Amino acid sequence: MVTGFMLDKLFRPGPLKQAAFATLDAVNAAAREPALFGEGRIADTFEGRFEAVTLFATLVLDRLAGQGRDADALGQETFNQLFKMFDTALREVGVGDLSVGKRIRRMAEAFYGRVAAYREAFGAEGDAVLADAIASNVLSLQPADPDFAAALTTHVRASRNALIAQELSELLAGSPRLPAFQPAISTR
Repeated sequence: MVTGFMLDKLFRPGPLKQAAFATLDAVNAAAREPALFGEGRIADTFEGRFEAVTLFATLVLDRLAGQGRDADALGQETFNQLFKMFDTALREVGVGDLSVGKRIRRMAEAFYGRVAAYREAFGAEGDAVLADAIASNVLSLQPADPDFAAALTTHVRASRNALIAQELSELLAGSPRLPAFQPAISTR
């Protein structure tokens, strides 16, 4: 006889999935801060939110990269769950079943391109390359306020530095700490 406890234990996600879900929750919280969106900021559209999530996911995935088997596994599972989230979001906005696969493929290509651009920018001296990568990806959907663009670049660099300073054990537990965005311009 199967009991509720047995079913709960059978379908409960394992520690890796739980850490990936928690990591993705932190990424989404950082990428969905209301101060990031609006006129002169990130476009409050599906595409704009994809760009914001991609930017903050890259920060976490970059921190996990090359940190050992457990970190690589968490990075891969976080990526898997991120694209399941994108799949669900596409279906919720009415993209038909036959088109979802093609859209996900295009999103994955865009994601990998963004990751490469941001990783290159992280390795560059100063923030000019990072500012250009953010401008051409995250802020390309609508005209951006130059003060906001500078504040976002500073925030991304600070977020990356905070993740680098964070203990790997905390990250592996699904607890990346991404600082809150402090806009340098007034809310419109």
